Amino acid sequence: MPKRVALDTGIFRKLCHTKSEPEWFSTFVKMAKNGWSFHLTDVCFAEIIAARERSAITDAEGKRAVVLLEQILSEYFPCLPGNRTLFYLCGFRHKDDSDYDFDENFQREYSIALWKGLKQLMASGKISEEVTFTVKGKVYKCPLKEREAEEVLKEERAKWINAMTRKPEPDFDYEQCVQDIKCDFDKRTEIDGLPMSVRGDIIAHAMAELERWRASISGYNPGSSKRRNDGIDFHLNFSFLWPALLVTTDKKFKNFLRGLKSYQANWVFLPKELAEKWEQQTLIEPTWPIGDNE
Repeated sequence: MPKRVALDTGIFRKLCHTKSEPEWFSTFVKMAKNGWSFHLTDVCFAEIIAARERSAITDAEGKRAVVLLEQILSEYFPCLPGNRTLFYLCGFRHKDDSDYDFDENFQREYSIALWKGLKQLMASGKISEEVTFTVKGKVYKCPLKEREAEEVLKEERAKWINAMTRKPEPDFDYEQCVQDIKCDFDKRTEIDGLPMSVRGDIIAHAMAELERWRASISGYNPGSSKRRNDGIDFHLNFSFLWPALLVTTDKKFKNFLRGLKSYQANWVFLPKELAEKWEQQTLIEPTWPIGDNE
């Protein structure tokens, strides 16, 4: 199985704000030289652009993070796509989306262009309109637009609040909820290999756990300031479908995933934890529970 690591926004921020290279980062560099590939998540990409545009990241900080990440980011999808494109990259097909023409080579070149655009933004504070990429002799312009990332994040938060404020199901049963979600996964998707119900096991458990919160007496308030990024963070779970390990600096989010009854619950790490596991030669690669099936 490929040895992949998806990086959340906190990793970029850590590299921005640290005055000296974190100890764990030197291990990441060694991992990259020994067959591990590192990728920025779609969530990270959007949040970092938004942070830079509102000056939460300075020129010097952005440049520092870019210089460090250049040492480890994969040339193959340095920035992971999101939503439908990520599904297709993972090998899935939506049964009601048969007309979608997925071109992996195009998406890879687009990802490289996104990273180039992000580097330019970190250096100048402005999104360049000159970032292009070429596929099969045709030149494309990378559609990065000012303030677009912030608007996308606002839209995602609004979608999450809308989804999480619907009326909870009566007589909630956790295990039944997991099975219903997995059944829905397989009804809506196709793949040559293990179904989404297996590859997305942790997503089903995370969704069921959130339903448990909503059905509880104390409830769940997605509009709370403490919960404003829950919907955005939830997208990080989809990197497990590829498959990839996930590295985050958010201890609460890590603990949430680690506490789920999923075989993928041990695929999430704080950066120091991942580095220690690799140095101790106890790091388990992301592997499906049924053989070595892509």
